[in-house]
Amino acid sequence: MIDLSVLRKDEKEAERLINEAKEWIKEKLGNFLYSEGEILPEVVGKMLREMNWKIATAESCTGGLVSSLITDVPGSSDYFKGGFVTYTYPAKSQYLGLDLNMLEKDGAVNERTAIEMARGALRALEADIAVSTTGILGPGKGGEKEDVGTLFVGIAWKKGEFSKKLFFPLGDRRAKKILLAYFALDSVRRFLEREKRMGNYREVIEKATSDGIAFIKKCKNGKCPIFFFLTANPPTRAHRTILMEAIKEFSPDEVVVMLDLYHADKSVQEASLEERIEMMRLTFEGIENLSLGISSKGLFVEKLDLIKKLWESEKIRFLVGMDTMLRILSPSFYEDPDSAWKKLFENSEFIVAERMDMDEEEIKEVLKERNLEGYLNKIKFLKTDPSIRKISSTEVRERIKRNQPVSDILPEMVEEFIRERGLYRE
Repeated sequence: MIDLSVLRKDEKEAERLINEAKEWIKEKLGNFLYSEGEILPEVVGKMLREMNWKIATAESCTGGLVSSLITDVPGSSDYFKGGFVTYTYPAKSQYLGLDLNMLEKDGAVNERTAIEMARGALRALEADIAVSTTGILGPGKGGEKEDVGTLFVGIAWKKGEFSKKLFFPLGDRRAKKILLAYFALDSVRRFLEREKRMGNYREVIEKATSDGIAFIKKCKNGKCPIFFFLTANPPTRAHRTILMEAIKEFSPDEVVVMLDLYHADKSVQEASLEERIEMMRLTFEGIENLSLGISSKGLFVEKLDLIKKLWESEKIRFLVGMDTMLRILSPSFYEDPDSAWKKLFENSEFIVAERMDMDEEEIKEVLKERNLEGYLNKIKFLKTDPSIRKISSTEVRERIKRNQPVSDILPEMVEEFIRERGLYRE
């Protein structure tokens, strides 16, 4: 909980400062902030009611505490179907349908059990979403393989399921139960928020298709913005790192990140457009003066036309990788290449980030071949750390298919989202 206080003689000035502080806190905390006054069970209940979803619970170590928190809210019968407290292996098997042999072999404190418990409650109570809890509260391990303080939450809905692991060895049994119960409810909240957001993205996609551009988040128009158009599927740590380096070096007053539908529709189809927009949001969340959106214009000369209509900018700068810059300089994309290049370079600049094994000499050589050396002053080269130059979306997808770790090349929240949605597995 955060309390804000300001001491000022002028009440309007005090109110202005508080509002500014609130906006700053919201920007920094992002999805960790869930309300201004309502408690977590109320927030979850409100979302379930708005979405017309019913929830069920399957609890082991929390002993019904999740259900208790849900039903503390008046009117919770509108969305709470019921719950199971299955503390023993036989109870988990009898009421939730878990394999008793599996439980006796692998124990009840693991990802698979958490998911199966949630699935069982979803099926038994015909709910739209179910949440489960299992863990080791201590002081003893009760025959389980995991350490004391190992806790799992499972979430299942009609289109999928996932689990989350939490390790909290401190505190007594009651403290761990409270922590896990709230962690379970917050996991439900985050999931529901995401589902609601992605449902709203369809309207944004339709607007971008008709208008050329549409936003899911828009800050005040900048005079010297940087535009970063993405086709990444999924976006990686390299994309965020490159953007942060560009912000540090060129100090834009607005950062505009756009998913490019023109290419997105023609690339890997293992994630929906809604899921790709959400991954973009997760990748760049928390950056100051950030606008997020989607564009249906493929050529940068077309993007430039849109930008000039919407922004009265003193300077338009595109952030691209060297591979993209080479495509921009390829005559095969234009009916009249010279006119297109002239329009681009006379009205914008390019910040070109090092990628793969390419360097700026390769770009300079192409400019020379195309008789475009006079535009070299419109290209600024951005040095990047060798460790991120070879990171690619293709590598992410291939690693996931091979069941290899990707935490070193993906933003944490994007990795979690991919795991939750089961993306790029096939």
